[in-house]
Amino acid sequence: MKLNNSGGINNEKRKRRRQEKMKNVIMLILLIGLVIFVSGCAGTTGQTTAKSGSDYFVDKDCSDFATQREAQIFYEANNPASDPHNLDADGDGIACEWNP
Repeated sequence: MKLNNSGGINNEKRKRRRQEKMKNVIMLILLIGLVIFVSGCAGTTGQTTAKSGSDYFVDKDCSDFATQREAQIFYEANNPASDPHNLDADGDGIACEWNP
């Protein structure tokens, strides 16, 4: 009789542990989904993204830079001869002149 009682208790404990593990797995899956969703949304701040061959191009505008110096550094590092981001509207080699 005692074996049946303790066996029933053990089965209940196992069942509760299984349920707890299942809840943890579901929470983990939901958390991973949330992280993937948020990371997918993080790059969508109004910038244009175009696919060129196998590379993606994220268009930068002067408003994306806090200072003119920051824009200038980016401009010089990203093909200033063709100015793909149109940061130097008048073609004088100075990016985002109006930006302080």
